[in-house]
Amino acid sequence: MAHRTPQTIITLAIDANLGNLLDSHQSSSEMILLLAILVVIGPVSSLATLVGGYWVIGVIIMMISAGLLYLAITRNRLYVYEQGLIHVSAWGRYITRYDQIETVWRRIVKVLDQNLQHQTTEYLYTIQDRRGKRLMLRSPAVGQWVETQVLECKMPQIRADYQVGTPIWFKTLAITKDGFLKKSGFNQTGQMPSLLWPDVEAVRLQEGIVTIWATGTKPKRWAQIADYEIPNFLIFETLLAEACDIQRDGTSAPLSAWNWLKQSFTGGLR
Repeated sequence: MAHRTPQTIITLAIDANLGNLLDSHQSSSEMILLLAILVVIGPVSSLATLVGGYWVIGVIIMMISAGLLYLAITRNRLYVYEQGLIHVSAWGRYITRYDQIETVWRRIVKVLDQNLQHQTTEYLYTIQDRRGKRLMLRSPAVGQWVETQVLECKMPQIRADYQVGTPIWFKTLAITKDGFLKKSGFNQTGQMPSLLWPDVEAVRLQEGIVTIWATGTKPKRWAQIADYEIPNFLIFETLLAEACDIQRDGTSAPLSAWNWLKQSFTGGLR
């Protein structure tokens, strides 16, 4: 049976100008885990109180546990709209437009079986809006959709800032027209370490790790950071791809004079 969107949700979507409803489904946010823990503790506490002779308290705990379970099942739903999200839970409502989202964190978790063999891969997304409120998304499809919408909202301004020389920061690492900056390993003059584009040997993204190599007789690892530590990773990846070649899974794609020349003729950012 298809879920019928409550009139209150429809009204909220209209007020926030979220556009048409694209999808709605049970949300598996961290609140369900919290409620599940309470539901497990409830019967155990009830049994303890019943055995101890406090049957009234035991019944009350069981009723509360059943109520929490009901709320976890019926009141935890995510509505995906063209221009934003509405998340309803036992604790209230979360409403945001994609153009109001400041940060998207992406974390890829590989789940191993009992033989330590790769079994499944989970994609966890956490969004934070301009109010500082956060929401975890455990659906890969929804997470990727939100990530793409935030990219489309932010990239025009990011490209404009990049063109005028403003560093585009991704927590501890920045991409600039001249190259990279990082907020670690300050030199004696107090300046942030930098790596100019001509001195970049390669940028590799392999198994969730971004590694930046500097040129030299022996290429030197200049920076290394996990993708989940980079906020708005899709924006980072897109800007980097427009600024230089990015190499994936160990395939050879070092920067060269020809690559830089090709960028200048194909409309690259540099």
